[in-house]
Amino acid sequence: MSVMGDINRGSTPIRKLPDPDICRAQHTDGPGLVFCLVTTPYDCKHAGFLDEVAYCLHPKREEIIARTKPPN
Repeated sequence: MSVMGDINRGSTPIRKLPDPDICRAQHTDGPGLVFCLVTTPYDCKHAGFLDEVAYCLHPKREEIIARTKPPN
């Protein structure tokens, strides 16, 4: 589920980020950097951007990483 999915569907209220049901993240190759994997993280107060890449700055980002399923 994504925020954009909520907007496009129209039947479900927009979820405010960060939201444990949709927040997903993974470590990058860089030191201490964490990719934000949410489809549209622009309104999240814990998202940091470099160009068009979103990074997770959430204080509990390690917990978010732990519950993120690895890509198939």
